Amino acid sequence: MRRIDDALIASLGERLGLTVNAMTHDESIKQREHYGVGLGQRSEDDTLYSLLRNDAGDVIVHMCFKAAPRAFDDEIFSPTIVAALIIATLSWAVVIVLMKRAVIYPIENLAQTMRRIRQSSNYQQKLNYKHNDELGKLVDEYNELLEHVANHTSKLEAYSYKDALTGIGNRRLFQERLDYLWKLASRRQLSLSAIVFDLDYFKQYNDRYGHDGGDHVLRQFSGLLKKRFTRETDVIARTGGEEFIVLLFDVSKANALKLANRLVGDLRLLAIPHEASPQSGVVSVSAGVASFTPIKDNSPDELIRKADEALYEAKAAGRDQVSISPDSRA
Repeated sequence: MRRIDDALIASLGERLGLTVNAMTHDESIKQREHYGVGLGQRSEDDTLYSLLRNDAGDVIVHMCFKAAPRAFDDEIFSPTIVAALIIATLSWAVVIVLMKRAVIYPIENLAQTMRRIRQSSNYQQKLNYKHNDELGKLVDEYNELLEHVANHTSKLEAYSYKDALTGIGNRRLFQERLDYLWKLASRRQLSLSAIVFDLDYFKQYNDRYGHDGGDHVLRQFSGLLKKRFTRETDVIARTGGEEFIVLLFDVSKANALKLANRLVGDLRLLAIPHEASPQSGVVSVSAGVASFTPIKDNSPDELIRKADEALYEAKAAGRDQVSISPDSRA
């Protein structure tokens, strides 16, 4: 885009056969007042004052034209000046339109897309600009940055919802899924069951076999949970050191009790030695079960509390077994 400068004004004068000078707004007013002439009128020293506007009506530049008196004859000067001004105005209009189409509109569209990405945090979106110019190179770099952010965001989300040791869900995942499944069960009036597991004498196991051995047991037990509870709606999570929980959507307390007993039996069949256990000599687990159909009188927290109470009953009854909450209503 070419700007109006002294060289351009001099070139215009050469084409018109005149001496053309640019001046400030104040200078133009002062000289016209001195000679008592207005815009487009010839002064006594054969000078004509004019100005150039863009298509928005804004003044671009003030100019004065100076030449021999005959240059201002109506038949010679006036049509030439008018034609020059028309051509200049049309040229500026074309330049502005082309600039809007080539630069301003694409930038506005890109800004809107970036705003949507920021508001939705959906970094899978891409900016769409297919021209191989400087702006296109910038868009390509931005799309690569979006892909980088999306990959890191995905990893961070995975880390924030998974237990680092076992790879199953953590407490955060459990709480979010509990709230969601409770609302879903409430809308459909279906049951929601919770099974709380706690490995028996796990502190003694760590003392006897070390934390590496304890970590191995935790991973083995997590593997049993993943094999036993495979529905898309099943939620398994590690909520403490040796504490685990399973949420079962649309599963009655009777079926939840069966599944809990099978899992207790699965661990028993592994026969992991536990010489520090005063009970059976192998690693075992106790479980508590509670089932609710959500109503106004109960809550997600109450469901988990009842499952915990049932777990304590199983522990008190000798461990390596399952107890169900008598208050379950499902």
